Amino acid sequence: MPKFVRSEATVRAICELLQAGVTDVHEIAHRVFGTDTNPSISSLIRDLRSGTKWVEVSKDYQIPPLEHRNFTNAEVINAFCRYLEAHPEAVYDTKTYTAQSILRSMMLEQYITTPDDRKKCASILTQLRKRTAYTKISSQYNIQW
Repeated sequence: MPKFVRSEATVRAICELLQAGVTDVHEIAHRVFGTDTNPSISSLIRDLRSGTKWVEVSKDYQIPPLEHRNFTNAEVINAFCRYLEAHPEAVYDTKTYTAQSILRSMMLEQYITTPDDRKKCASILTQLRKRTAYTKISSQYNIQW
């Protein structure tokens, strides 16, 4: 598996993808590093999109800014379902795959800003995992329960 290296070349490759409209962290990780994403890659992409790191490089690209909006429960539920479908290990590994880590890897963490939002997301994920709520939505996904 290729090692994650923060070099100007990798930053430029990510900036080119962001400029082209590719925003999915997993797709960027596969295209640039040939691997799945990890918190370091997600953090770098978020920093490039927000203009907080590697500004000397990212200024050369037209990267769409991060949207700042609130997500509805349905959007959060569907986002978690998509993640659980793509990452079966996340269904039962509650220590590694917390609500915050999943949202971070999906580049949604910046939208969940208040403590109440974080509690609500954690509650949604717990209920999805236990299959005590949102079963109508989760049944539309191929989640390995």
